[in-house]
Amino acid sequence: MKYIINENQSEILQKTFNKLMSNLSDLREVERVYDFYDYKRNSYVDYTPINFYDTTGDEEGDAEIWELDDWVFQYAKEPPYGEKVEGYPTPVLLYPRNRFKNLIGMFDNKFDDLLKKWFEVTYGYKVNTILDDYEADKFIPYS
Repeated sequence: MKYIINENQSEILQKTFNKLMSNLSDLREVERVYDFYDYKRNSYVDYTPINFYDTTGDEEGDAEIWELDDWVFQYAKEPPYGEKVEGYPTPVLLYPRNRFKNLIGMFDNKFDDLLKKWFEVTYGYKVNTILDDYEADKFIPYS
């Protein structure tokens, strides 16, 4: 069965999504530098995104979060190599699919649009492309 969502319902849907995401509205932003070897180009590549970490309840002073690099979102202003990746205009927002599987199940094909709007309002960064970590290798060769 298909449902048609009108403009008013779209606002309600966004407000509902925003409330469900409120626990992620104060993540710690850290610029990270990844240096990896791209076998296709036979060279090293620097990739410098902003990672968003959930540090609530971290009594060990962030040690485990940094070691595991357990980011909630990864925001790339520029693509690896500083070159455009066809079909993936920057800035790109990456998220781990497993972390959001319940919300994806609830919002289905609206999830990416809702996430984009929430992220732009919450963190003030413009987003052109949304990718989950399963799709990331199309944008980042090492993933």
